[in-house]
Amino acid sequence: VSVNSSQTGLNKSANITLYGSPANGIRSPVIMRDDRRCPKGKCKLLTDINAETVKFNVTGWITNYSIGPLNTSISACTELDVPHTYYFQVVDIVALGPGACINITVNNVTFDGRGFSITSAANIEAVYTNSSDIKIQNASADVGVGTGGNGIKFHNATNSIALNNSLTGSDIGIFLNLSSNITIVNNSVSINDLGIRISRSDNDTIEYNIANLNSLFGLQIEVDSDNNLIRNNTFNSNVNNGIIIILNSDHNIIENNSASPACTTTGCA
Repeated sequence: VSVNSSQTGLNKSANITLYGSPANGIRSPVIMRDDRRCPKGKCKLLTDINAETVKFNVTGWITNYSIGPLNTSISACTELDVPHTYYFQVVDIVALGPGACINITVNNVTFDGRGFSITSAANIEAVYTNSSDIKIQNASADVGVGTGGNGIKFHNATNSIALNNSLTGSDIGIFLNLSSNITIVNNSVSINDLGIRISRSDNDTIEYNIANLNSLFGLQIEVDSDNNLIRNNTFNSNVNNGIIIILNSDHNIIENNSASPACTTTGCA
């Protein structure tokens, strides 16, 4: 939709309605202004962008507003702040810090590392999220073994997945803190201080991961982390235990894992 904004009284805030599923067939649709993504703060969705009828508010008229695809390639550390978007890494990234390199701050986002690396000597998080319905896949990270060096960190996150990631040379490969219903599947989290750490997190699924040769533990479950499912993983040749469960963490199911040294906790199997 377009308006001649040079006409007196037309260049002002307005609600726009587009009919007929304007985002149909568009991958990662966003509001466009003059064929570019509308700047943050200038356009505000009032409905789901994938709805049959899409409504949004604009702060003023330039020339043309529409729904179009977002350029989602990632070539540097950045914030991922557009929901319902597929972001993909296109180059190796050297992160200087401080703060997370890839910081996912909204719900319904996929980050695909496509095998490109994120490296740092600054002990940062390669990928961090405090959101819901997040998918992190095919990431590769080596971000430092000092405190805070996490390959992937879910903090206050829910209903998310980490899939096919390779995370090494870090303090913690994958860290779940105050999170629930997170699925960690088919990741390699070896040669870190700690492979996977679950703290104050419930109802998570950890399966088909490899966490070997870590200098502390392959998997640590701690501090009131309950009802987690741990199965079909390999936690071998870690310096301390393959699996350790401590500090009032109960009703966790541990089955069909390979763990060395042996799993340490009452009832761990």
